[in-house]
Amino acid sequence: MNDTDFAAGMGRLEELLTRTEESCAPEALPVIRELVRSLLDVHRLGLAELLGALDDANPSNVDLVRAAASRPAVAGLLLMHDLHPDALALRVEAALREANAAGAGSAAAELVRLDGADVRVRISGKRAAVRVLAKIVERTLSDRAPDGTLHLDVVTLDDGLPENVVPITRLRRPGGAA
Repeated sequence: MNDTDFAAGMGRLEELLTRTEESCAPEALPVIRELVRSLLDVHRLGLAELLGALDDANPSNVDLVRAAASRPAVAGLLLMHDLHPDALALRVEAALREANAAGAGSAAAELVRLDGADVRVRISGKRAAVRVLAKIVERTLSDRAPDGTLHLDVVTLDDGLPENVVPITRLRRPGGAA
């Protein structure tokens, strides 16, 4: 199963739950919800045991669990069950390092504030580079920290002027004279 298949499966699950809630008799809903809760509890216990077995098999190398958690589908399952080995702050910092390295332009992203699940990031730099980096930040945070809610503050450093204003130094008369 690849990440696309996992995302499609999760989407299908949500769709089926919604359809079930809309179509079944109201008195059946508590039983269905309890069924889903019990199923998820069993999965959580199984995943916790699996993570424990990985730690027991190699107590000096927690990297096995982190290596597994680096895969978006596995990370999604671990996050769903509150079993991810890394806190949100660590995953956000890693995502921003990755985004800044991938952007490698004249823009930078920095964590301004992390309040619960709210992640406030400031991106500053040249307008074109900021646009590119913003997309990279959105993608990397979505992959590494889907449990966070991203708020972007964008600061462009291009002459401090709005996009539709041309600095007078760029205006020239025909023939080169200003």
